[in-house]
Amino acid sequence: MITVFKTVELSASHVIENHPGKCRRLHGHNYVVTVGITGEVRAATGMVEDFGDVKHAIDAVILTPCDHRHLNDVYPHLHTTAEELAQQWIEDLQKIDPRYKYIRVYETENSYVEIDQR
Repeated sequence: MITVFKTVELSASHVIENHPGKCRRLHGHNYVVTVGITGEVRAATGMVEDFGDVKHAIDAVILTPCDHRHLNDVYPHLHTTAEELAQQWIEDLQKIDPRYKYIRVYETENSYVEIDQR
């Protein structure tokens, strides 16, 4: 099995209600998100998945709804933590293709969450 990865960046604001620290106030992040799709190399193409197709899925699930947006408006049912965003995004990607098995969401340069179902 091989995993093909694609990384994108987005900027968004959010508020984490009920948080005891400074994240309870309106603030934003320049998120870096890496998505992975896992599978066998297809004999017809020599690829697991075309990078352009992976980017198209990321655009549909993450960038179009979230970039330069207030995440609490996009996901009123979430706390919009990096953990919950990663979970929401991998579930939405798996609706497009169940081979999406990996996501890493950097909230800051030194802080990230990761879901790896490979």
